[in-house]
Amino acid sequence: MLNKLSGYSTTLVKVRANTNASATGGDVVSFDLPTNTLLDLDSIRICGTMTTVACDFRHTDALVRQAIWESGGALIGGHSGDNLPLVWSILNDAYGGDAQSRREIYQKAAALAAVPTVVGSGQFFINNPLGFSSSVKPNFVDTSLFPGSLRLNIRLNDVGFMAKFASGTPSYSITDMYLLVKVASIDDGMYFQILAERLRQGSIELPFDNIITYLAGDRVAVSSANTQFSITSQSVDLLLGTVVSIAGTGTGGLYSQATDTTIGNSIYFARGAAVSGATATDMSAPRVRWQINGVAHPSYGEMTAMDCYSESMNALSLLNDTVGQSNPLMRTPLLWEDKFFFSAYRLNHPDGDADSRTLSGLNALGTNSICQFEYSQTGANSFQPFIAVFCKSVLRLGAGKTLAVTY
Repeated sequence: MLNKLSGYSTTLVKVRANTNASATGGDVVSFDLPTNTLLDLDSIRICGTMTTVACDFRHTDALVRQAIWESGGALIGGHSGDNLPLVWSILNDAYGGDAQSRREIYQKAAALAAVPTVVGSGQFFINNPLGFSSSVKPNFVDTSLFPGSLRLNIRLNDVGFMAKFASGTPSYSITDMYLLVKVASIDDGMYFQILAERLRQGSIELPFDNIITYLAGDRVAVSSANTQFSITSQSVDLLLGTVVSIAGTGTGGLYSQATDTTIGNSIYFARGAAVSGATATDMSAPRVRWQINGVAHPSYGEMTAMDCYSESMNALSLLNDTVGQSNPLMRTPLLWEDKFFFSAYRLNHPDGDADSRTLSGLNALGTNSICQFEYSQTGANSFQPFIAVFCKSVLRLGAGKTLAVTY
């Protein structure tokens, strides 16, 4: 049977920043999306011109430290997710391999083993920020249902996080910022009849991924770390853990802007406890175990390096039918342990449908679940544990422009 949709058209619109079209590290830039329209939130891009001093960025998507969505004064999502570049880096290494050359045209890219080139200034674009807009189902959202303008607040990253240190004080500035988004129009009255009938039956539910992050303090010259965190959600879908290398003195953390070049140089954007100049044996055979309310995951105890690697690939659906998908540099156990390390552990049902609206993760709603990320390695080094939890939240839009979110 052929589905027919008449009177449909689409166009690309440009949205200027509300207050400051120019910004620098730590600033918040907001965009009010068009009202009373059908928006394809998955089509969002943020463009601008960036000028750097004594530093550069490998991927300009890493400029977005937080992406907070709100409407009518009510928060929708993104406020619990900080340090999104670390999450983006993991997912990009896992899923962006086959699109790497296309993405790098406007991403100021350099190979993992190379020092980023300071280009001074250049145009860039940022793909759809992680969180609400990149995961809401369906991705077409009718903004006439919201109590106010649908607003995206972008908190720009601190320069110390991914700066390539050189002579001079690292800094960057962005000018001429604007947002691009696709707008759809349906002149067929059938859509509005269906929408009105649906609102009479109850609220419209839009599920999306809410990312909650935790960055632990410096662990100095140690071979293991147990990091506790708590979570409350109706559906905990995925646990994502890694360690970020810091200076051996314990002062080279993510935002210290210390003189250490661990993150800013040869292993820029790397994940693993080996510090700059370390040998291959300094960080080997990482072992991981997750705990939720005292229950171990996996049930048999800690995962060996092979267990952790294979489970992470399986959790992100990278074991089958993924030719060319992951980063081609992540091709040996040593490289994964030393520069790409992460542990992904899935708790929901992996139905494999990109448009899935299923709530099947761990139900921790109404409880304060105490969780733990246990990490150990062969040699002693200095690092910061980092954890990201993907939870399925539901945005409910009702008659009279009412809005509610269940996390």
